[in-house]
Amino acid sequence: MNRMVGSIILVLLLVGLVTGCEEGSMLSTQSSGSTSEIMVVTKSDEVWKGSLGDTIRAYFAQNTDGLPQPEPLFDLMHAPLGQFNKNQIFKQHHSVLIADIDPSYNKSEVVFSNDVWSRPQLVLTIKAGSDTAFYSALNHYFTTIEKKFRDSQLARTLNFYRVSQDSKTEELLKKTFGINCILPSSFTMAANNADLIWLRQSIHRTKQDTEIGLLFYSVDYNDTAQLSQKSLMALRDSIGKRFIFGPTQGSYMFTEEGVIPVKSYIMKSTSSPYVRVSKGLWAITHDFMGGPFVQYAFLSPDKKKIICADGYVYNPNGEKRNMMVQIESVLRSIEFVTSEKK
Repeated sequence: MNRMVGSIILVLLLVGLVTGCEEGSMLSTQSSGSTSEIMVVTKSDEVWKGSLGDTIRAYFAQNTDGLPQPEPLFDLMHAPLGQFNKNQIFKQHHSVLIADIDPSYNKSEVVFSNDVWSRPQLVLTIKAGSDTAFYSALNHYFTTIEKKFRDSQLARTLNFYRVSQDSKTEELLKKTFGINCILPSSFTMAANNADLIWLRQSIHRTKQDTEIGLLFYSVDYNDTAQLSQKSLMALRDSIGKRFIFGPTQGSYMFTEEGVIPVKSYIMKSTSSPYVRVSKGLWAITHDFMGGPFVQYAFLSPDKKKIICADGYVYNPNGEKRNMMVQIESVLRSIEFVTSEKK
């Protein structure tokens, strides 16, 4: 196993590996493709329909964590290498995975390239001497690969929001919590007080309304125990009980851990000494409403406050993955305002 892992090379590049004059002139071309979509390129359709294609689907189309129903991590499109090279629309896709299998390769390489044929674009090329070597490289680096594609898609989504920002609400967040956050203008104010701001983006449909919600709230920081997942979920539930009411009298939002457990991890940040990200499901007491949520809990730079940014989705019987990507793109933009910026 050590020999096999040692023969895999991971390469991270900021620009495309091959940028000839013709391709270089296309870098001003806007990338295409939906939010969680990846264009997969293999030697032929037969390869895609065979075991190598099955392996790619097993990794990239596995169920997304934290959702109430099965949804794949990514939607996969496919193009044989010959068609891909001839079709500029395929090349303009924002996320591309190229499976390059050639017996002449002595070592496997996992190569990331940015903005090769369009902008913004992430191209992953896995070079391997055999299908077995390809499987080994994909398995060994999949955590890194998934994160790179997800980060790229979050950044792309956030770029869309930069076109139409809600500067008034952004300024309110800065004054209330001392944070900068990129907010799209599609949200409306649902609540605003000294320690909570609630924003809603509702879409009214014939059969069922949908909603994306953003909650910003804070508490005084006194002890490290407050930063545990258990304490942060208790804080989240207290906010739901105070502000997020259901359709029946006395009902309110709470964290539903009976279906799937909440999962959390610590995220690195340049502006906060501690950030915990938690994902799970919410529900309404005495009702059937529910959906996924994600909470980003930040410790302020002066360690006096815990600032929570909480996003939730309500889309019964509908897909929720891309809506959660939209939420996370906003929450990932949060930074504390430095004294210089103030």
